[in-house]
Amino acid sequence: MILEEFDSLCKAIVDEEFPARDIALTFNYSIRTQVNEIESERIYNMFFPEFLEGFCRVVDQFSPIPPGQIKVNIIL
Repeated sequence: MILEEFDSLCKAIVDEEFPARDIALTFNYSIRTQVNEIESERIYNMFFPEFLEGFCRVVDQFSPIPPGQIKVNIIL
């Protein structure tokens, strides 16, 4: 999956208040580090485990807090 496909999928589930640049950042955070980024096209493609991580990051960041609850930051 490339960034444009990931972006269009994520925009279908988030609203207009979700920052568009965060989708691209999430794409980059989810892709594994590559040994040779200059000679490889791998940095532009996402495999399925990386897609799951990226999609979960977007859903986690987008999920609204129900009224009356306090946001708790959990660091793993």
